[in-house]
Amino acid sequence: MRSSFESLSIQTLIQNYFLQRLMQQRKVSYQTVCSYKDTFRLYLRYLEDIHGISATNVSIKHFELEYLQRFCKYLEEKRKNKPVTINNRIAAIKSFMQYVAETAPEYSAISKRVLMLPAQKYESPIMSFITKDEFNALIKGKRLGAYERSGRSDSDDHRNGYKRKRVNSHCGSMEIEVPQDRKSTFEPQVVKKRQKYISEIDQKIISMYAKGMITRQISETIEDIYGFEASEGCISDVTDKIERF
Repeated sequence: MRSSFESLSIQTLIQNYFLQRLMQQRKVSYQTVCSYKDTFRLYLRYLEDIHGISATNVSIKHFELEYLQRFCKYLEEKRKNKPVTINNRIAAIKSFMQYVAETAPEYSAISKRVLMLPAQKYESPIMSFITKDEFNALIKGKRLGAYERSGRSDSDDHRNGYKRKRVNSHCGSMEIEVPQDRKSTFEPQVVKKRQKYISEIDQKIISMYAKGMITRQISETIEDIYGFEASEGCISDVTDKIERF
């Protein structure tokens, strides 16, 4: 047990944060761990390239609010990152600083200032979605394709029946039939391959992730609000869409 006069190095805190907090206590997904590691690699590289501070010389003072504010400006102006990406980066660092505040109280003043850093504002794109009635009409109506169900094509490829698939939306869970071909070249246009969610769910997941919520918290929130289960693996599939640099 360390004495009150000993302070953990920032390198030790980072290592313990990933091993103890994220992997052992929170049991976050592999994708989330990789995303957070990307953020720290980027920040350490920023400190070295812009401020001439090597990773071995980084200390807690280099995680002060002023450094992070300049980091945000660097991401926006130099790397041309969008606000959602910048928020995602800062959310990872703020999560770490929350851990620092709990683990190393001597750094609580620095942590509190960092945790007050606001997220960047941005306008969410206006998205339009088909209604439940429109979706049902689409599924029950004429099937997609260049020829009727009983027709034939001049192509050397052939229809190969339909595969049942369950998707979730703000209207609830529903089962659809997706056409298949023998060469597996058919690309559905309404509900893409491996797409499990439709409507605004993806955007909600990305928004919660950008605010620092981990996959388990997002999964629980989706279930509370929309009434269906979204596995942590599916959440990670969505968050992986956020551009990485």
